[in-house]
Amino acid sequence: MALSWTAADPRGRARELAGTTAVSTICFMSDLGGVRGTYEREDGTVGSYSMPAESRFSLTEFPGLVKERTGCTAVDVCQVQLADDSGSELDGFGLALEEAGVSLMALLLDVGNIASPEAERRAAVLRHVEGWLRRAAALQAPFARISTGAVQGAANHDRQAQLDSLAHCADYAMSVGVCLQLENHGGDALSPEWLIDTLEQVGLGRLGLILDIGNAEPMIAANLARLAGKPLDEASLDFGPVYATVAQLAPYATSVHAKVHDLDEAGGFGPLDVPRALRSIVAAGFRGPVTVEYEGPAVGDERWPVVRRSLETVNSIFGGGKES
Repeated sequence: MALSWTAADPRGRARELAGTTAVSTICFMSDLGGVRGTYEREDGTVGSYSMPAESRFSLTEFPGLVKERTGCTAVDVCQVQLADDSGSELDGFGLALEEAGVSLMALLLDVGNIASPEAERRAAVLRHVEGWLRRAAALQAPFARISTGAVQGAANHDRQAQLDSLAHCADYAMSVGVCLQLENHGGDALSPEWLIDTLEQVGLGRLGLILDIGNAEPMIAANLARLAGKPLDEASLDFGPVYATVAQLAPYATSVHAKVHDLDEAGGFGPLDVPRALRSIVAAGFRGPVTVEYEGPAVGDERWPVVRRSLETVNSIFGGGKES
């Protein structure tokens, strides 16, 4: 059964999809071939990055595996996990979703610098974003996420251009039936104050927010240290600022990413107290969809039990488990 909604604005749509849970492709980053992407340097040139991995299954197999192994019938797709920046890999994905009886909740984009002070360069990025938004619409996704571009203070950042670009993309997304969201996900967007100001300037009726419970310090530093093979003494870290960030942003959230890093043998989460963070979002009155993101050390098929346990926790806290 496909996701259904009538609201055109992000907050109304979130309320209609409350109780819906999804599984992100990021849970299986290595199994799907790693990540790759591009970024704009301050001088306007384009750089690239990649964390390749050997694929264990394809994107088109992902929806069926999620439903078979977790019972969940909605997924998020991260654009940086696709083979290239053209999006052609999504051409057969709609059929795979339909055959599996699974819906796409959100297409998560990290493309270009929408804050560029160079009008021509910025216009090219916006056209590219529009193409991705049309792909999200064709796949009947209710939401898409956009990145915020270069950071404040950089030579290739213009705040007014950034706000104008976000407004343009939000309006374009709405015109094709998709609601646009930001996320506390890198750069300026890691600042709750910056996010709230941006949402209010662009308009809460135009632009939504994905609240990722793991995207705040010191959780970010701990996760990066793990990836570098030099883990921190996490028991000595104060995660109070993470819970404070979650509480500050919760009233603005239209979706939640329940990010999980560790699950012990007793079923407990760490180093972040995931249930505590999620309950604070419920206490703020949030009603909307929740996606599980697992970024822990389990490999291969060991990841599926963690995803299932995470979904159980999300459903118990948010009263979810609604079929999409």
